Amino acid sequence: MAIERLQVANSCFRESGISHLQRYLFAQPRVHGRILDVACGVGFGTYLLGGSAEHVVGVDLSADAIEEAKAQHTRDNLTYHLGTLDSLPPTAPFDAAVSLETIEHVPDPIGFLKSVHARLKPGGTLVISAPNTLQHQRGTPPVPNPYHLNEPTYSDLRTWVSNHFNITEEWEQSRTVAPRHDATEPLARAGATLGQYRVVRFLVAIERGLRRLTGKDLPPVAPVIRYTDELIADTTLLPLLPARRDLAHTFLFVARAKP
Repeated sequence: MAIERLQVANSCFRESGISHLQRYLFAQPRVHGRILDVACGVGFGTYLLGGSAEHVVGVDLSADAIEEAKAQHTRDNLTYHLGTLDSLPPTAPFDAAVSLETIEHVPDPIGFLKSVHARLKPGGTLVISAPNTLQHQRGTPPVPNPYHLNEPTYSDLRTWVSNHFNITEEWEQSRTVAPRHDATEPLARAGATLGQYRVVRFLVAIERGLRRLTGKDLPPVAPVIRYTDELIADTTLLPLLPARRDLAHTFLFVARAKP
């Protein structure tokens, strides 16, 4: 089931929230001064950015999210705003903007980036991430998400960003350890489809055959329950190599606002 908004107190945070925090920690040393956190959600990333920034403004369309942000993730240098980018009160341009896992949710990605650009100083920094559609909605198998209106390919995202920004860094965030890696053997015995562990499943099949010949039974398979609580996917951030553009799970770009 697709998750639209991550909450720290929700068990799903163990599945997707940690990788989201990784993106904010990636952004933190790259953004300074007055920072705009676009689609800040419940504000846990805004809170992290506030640890080293002069001031951070988190903006989101969800009243519930902004209410939770104000209740749970506050600092003296944080402000939360309910509404669109265009509804922000007129202030001095921001030094940087962070937009993580947002652009795929908007109907007009280029117009969205134009609005972000309008809020930044010339040369201001943008850190943006988006899921690679070739590993999601157009993956094998497809991973549908009703909340995603415009999942990009590498070329799509680069084209959208390049309209108003000069891209200076390209990174990928991908899984290094599969979900439930600590339960590989019982899952393999249960016939789970984990492509990474074909060898394990092959060895289990040999073991099953030998036990069948010797008349010995396999130990009982551990029950597979509470999938969400047990799904822990370790991810890492690496420079995006050209050969990985179709294979990366998530794109992460750093860019500078054009004059």
